This record gives sequence, structure tokens and C-alpha cells, in this order.
Amino acid sequence: MGITDPYAAIYEFAGHAFNYVHFTHILFSIVFAVAYCVLVEKFPKITLWQGVAVGILVNIAVHVITLPILGLTPPLWTLPWYEHVFEFVGHALWFWSIELMRRDLRNRITHEPDPADCCDSCCSK
Repeated sequence: MGITDPYAAIYEFAGHAFNYVHFTHILFSIVFAVAYCVLVEKFPKITLWQGVAVGILVNIAVHVITLPILGLTPPLWTLPWYEHVFEFVGHALWFWSIELMRRDLRNRITHEPDPADCCDSCCSK
């Protein structure tokens, strides 16, 4: 068993019971999305494959390395194959959707070219 019991910590909001692990997952999702959007402004190359590459790296860093080391998930080889596929595809689609939203919102707010689309010869800094 891991270092925490995900069923032990429950909180209630608006008459509904929520698991703290679920809340933590949402919080991490928001933090990773905001961090990605901020980092893209400084390092536009991380938008590789419209953010899918970062999604794959986050999946590996979190679900393949960090969570098993911390004992928060079972060992990888005990999980069914479809769990690995679900996490891989889910993280890729998650960051792709973040990138689509980031580009659209940035364009609507700034009306400037996206740093990921610029090169030295076409964009002035």
C-alpha cells in the first residue's frame, strides 16, 4: 500500500463528497497548465507538436517515475495495459487542448504573433 489511503480523506462541498486526491489532481492540472502557458512565452519551442510533447513528458515524469517512487500508485507492471494507454493519450490530449486555448486566448488578448510561430526574420522583438 502507498503512503496515503485515497479513500480516507473526503471533504464536502455543496452537499457533495469529494476525495482530496481528486481535488489535488485538479489543482496540479491547473498549476501545470498555467506553468506551461507562462513558460511558452520564454521558451516557445516547448510547444512541439502543439503541446503534445510536453504532455508525454509530464506523463512520464509524474505517472511513470514520481508516483510509483512515492508509493502513491501500484507498481507499473501491475497496472493493466489500458491504464498506461489511457494516461499516455489523456496527457497528450490534455496539453494539446491547453495549447489550443493558450493560442486562442493569447491572440485575442494581445493581437500579436505567438512566440512559437516567430522566427528572427519574421517577428520583431
